Amino acid sequence: MIRLVDFGESDKVVGLFTRSHGLVSAVARGARRSRKRFAGVLQSGHVLEVDFVPSMTALARLDGARLISAYLGIIGDLGRLEEAFVVLRSVRDHMAEGVPDESLFDELVDYLGALDRAGPDELRLVRFRLGFVDRLGVGPELERCVVCGTRAPDDRSAGFDPERGGLVCRSCGGSTVILSASCRALARSIRLGETLGDELPAAAAELRRAIDLLSTRHLAHRR
Repeated sequence: MIRLVDFGESDKVVGLFTRSHGLVSAVARGARRSRKRFAGVLQSGHVLEVDFVPSMTALARLDGARLISAYLGIIGDLGRLEEAFVVLRSVRDHMAEGVPDESLFDELVDYLGALDRAGPDELRLVRFRLGFVDRLGVGPELERCVVCGTRAPDDRSAGFDPERGGLVCRSCGGSTVILSASCRALARSIRLGETLGDELPAAAAELRRAIDLLSTRHLAHRR
């Protein structure tokens, strides 16, 4: 479950990312009054087995929910909560409703499990987020200028324009956002599936900021 909002006097609107139906928005009638009906399992980040009735014109109706996995380590730790929020919000804001993605669902469940066990990890977070924007088809071009196609030297920093979705060389106007060579090398390693060490926190934070800019400017229309 990725979102929970009070609705009316006694109901809740639940945002679900399901394995077989993708994003689903459903209303849980009486969820705020009755603890027995949903047994307290409606919490963001929990993995649930749910019963819902789809609707073509309104919210689906959530009839039942049973807890599969509760990540208590996330709930009780601010750092874990913040990381979970970033990941869940990425899925909520940028996936289309009703479009299933089973591999993304499984990846998200694995991610929450790792976060629950091991705590916050900048490299894990940026690996997920880069893979996510690549999956959406809007991943940043970090090897060549998106205007003229000139390859940027691997050992040098380069201008990054989130509006254009990638690097822009000086001849084509450059950018005020500069990505270091180590940041670009990290992105390259992630995309190649290489094993990452824990010695690149600055590069991971830099890459995360670039993805934040890309998501804010390039994916805003999906929200």
